[in-house]
Amino acid sequence: MTLTPSPTAVPEGTVFITGGAGRIGTDLRARLAALGYQVRFADIRPPADGNLDGFYQLDLADQDGMAAAMAGCRALVHLGGHPREADWETIEALNFTGAYNALMAARRAGISTVIYASSNHYGGLHPADTVLAADLAPHPTGLYGASKVFGESLLRAECAAFPVIGFAWRICAYKPEPVNARDLRMWCSPDDAARLVDRCLRWTGPGFQVIWGVSGNTRTIKNDPAAERIGYRPQDDAEQWIGRLRAAGIDTARVSEWSCLGGEKAADWLAQRRPGA
Repeated sequence: MTLTPSPTAVPEGTVFITGGAGRIGTDLRARLAALGYQVRFADIRPPADGNLDGFYQLDLADQDGMAAAMAGCRALVHLGGHPREADWETIEALNFTGAYNALMAARRAGISTVIYASSNHYGGLHPADTVLAADLAPHPTGLYGASKVFGESLLRAECAAFPVIGFAWRICAYKPEPVNARDLRMWCSPDDAARLVDRCLRWTGPGFQVIWGVSGNTRTIKNDPAAERIGYRPQDDAEQWIGRLRAAGIDTARVSEWSCLGGEKAADWLAQRRPGA
């Protein structure tokens, strides 16, 4: 972790994270705390890191419990849900109904800023070289991607009806370091993810915005006005890992190993639905 706290104090108020015991949630909790934020978090099971400070054991089905746990918080980062493709029952309960319950709990608790963890799989079936743009048409990877289209739309509707500051955070290839050619465009480091969330939490203008969760990769091509507007300046670049990738036999001249923006998950989804699969 190489975060440098901003010279200006973090905004007052507690940040609530759903899915805070998960992979991204655990990283984000530690980094936001290091930046000076007060954090509460919820998950269906206790965190593996053993840090129970501010922890609420809650299911996304429990809207009342979430609203009570969020009381007094000013911001929600909704990371909760199922993180990959699954059957309809799982995706419907955790990603559709779960997102609805989290946003309604936030409304009931009087939360003013909502950062919804969307995904590049919102448009995962676009070609691999697609520009990462705020107005990218939805072309979701399976049920998982469709749930992110729904979550973004729900937050957009919430921001239209109430003075909510809303961000659809389209998380790309989030991992400690890039491992394939696709990551040279799509990688997002844990530190840059925290920098992005920090800038979203400092923004004060109500309304809905899309922001792409990518690092400052040399090869990333994006049209991301929200990042410019809120001052998100990523500091990591996948290119610094290119020697290691080449040594591992990765063809770093390729845009991606897969034809679609969503990479392996998109390829798997399409393969399952071809005749004879």
